[in-house]
Amino acid sequence: MLAWDPVNDSSVKGYKVHFGTSSRQYDTHQDVGYATSFVSHVSGGYTWYFAVSAYNGAGDGALSQELATPSP
Repeated sequence: MLAWDPVNDSSVKGYKVHFGTSSRQYDTHQDVGYATSFVSHVSGGYTWYFAVSAYNGAGDGALSQELATPSP
């Protein structure tokens, strides 16, 4: 499970989890609304890379630091 601290900004409308099999190359994005955790169902055999962004009416904010699953 991936979890993060909420952004302390009233304009935040939710969060997106970005992930893929190459560092900083995220081909999948999951809108999780106001949730501050995410359980992935990614396939084994790969190292997966994750980052989170908050969004508001103006769009997505900066990506968080990246987290990677252990190497297969």
